[in-house]
Amino acid sequence: MIYFDLQSYIDLLKEKSLFIRSNIPDNILKEQVLNVCYNSKKVSKNTLYICKGLKYKPEYLEEALTKGAICYV
Repeated sequence: MIYFDLQSYIDLLKEKSLFIRSNIPDNILKEQVLNVCYNSKKVSKNTLYICKGLKYKPEYLEEALTKGAICYV
C-alpha cells in the first residue's frame, strides 16, 4: 500500500482550489496519512478526519482527535 504525507493532501486541495487555510506545524505536514475517515468511531493513528453531516456534533471531532486524527477537514 502507498501512503502519502499530509502535505500531499493539502497540495491536492490547493490544486483544486478547495484549500482555505491551515495552522498545521511543519512536522505534522510530513506525517504519513494512514487512514481517511468520516466516522469518528473508526479513526486510528494518523487519520485525516472529515467532519460532515447536518447533525454533526463537536464531540465527534473530540473523539477523532483523541483516537489519533492528525488533521481534520
